Amino acid sequence: TPGGNINLIPGSGGSGAAASQVVVPSGYVATGDNSLVNRFSLTNWTTSIVSSVSSYNITSSDQLILVDRSGSTAVVLPVTGIIVGHIVKIKAARADATVTITASSGLIDAGSSVVLNGWGFGTFAWDGTRWLKV
Repeated sequence: TPGGNINLIPGSGGSGAAASQVVVPSGYVATGDNSLVNRFSLTNWTTSIVSSVSSYNITSSDQLILVDRSGSTAVVLPVTGIIVGHIVKIKAARADATVTITASSGLIDAGSSVVLNGWGFGTFAWDGTRWLKV
């Protein structure tokens, strides 16, 4: 019904769903706001908190990096072992943090680095050949 709620139910399609229900396709999950999210974006979610080292090399499973350290910290985005479309979010989680992000080789967009100052954040996507700030 217009303006009404739609109940999302897990399943693989087929019969059994009521008229006000939508079957969630395999590989997707339903969120609380009645939208669908590709399951890949939710599985193997890894958050790394960098608080005691001055340099951190992101791994292929990292998706959220919180730099909770005063002063300068280098964060290195990998260029091997990453699937196309991989997203990494990086947050300078202190007012006195400076985070310099580089790729292990190549550029991020057209530059050699991205700098995040206190409380700053950036989202980066791997397109298969380079990192892009999105």
